[in-house]
Amino acid sequence: MSEYEPPSLPLWCKVLLTVYWLLVPFWILTGLFVAEMGPCPAFSSNTDCEWSRAEELWHFPISQIASIVVGLLLWQILKRIFAK
Repeated sequence: MSEYEPPSLPLWCKVLLTVYWLLVPFWILTGLFVAEMGPCPAFSSNTDCEWSRAEELWHFPISQIASIVVGLLLWQILKRIFAK
């Protein structure tokens, strides 16, 4: 019998990915919160209350989708580089 072990990521890669995936839900929830508050929340001294359509899309959902895609790409790249 062979004692073959499939390749695994180094510990620092696992830690990096874990921290990233712990921060992503926070990022998604804060983006959703900002989108729900709108451009002029009641407690803000902001007098320029116009968001462009691009700003609205960036606050939610584009930045959240981008953070998930970056996490998946980071995982794939690290797996491809280190788990040979």
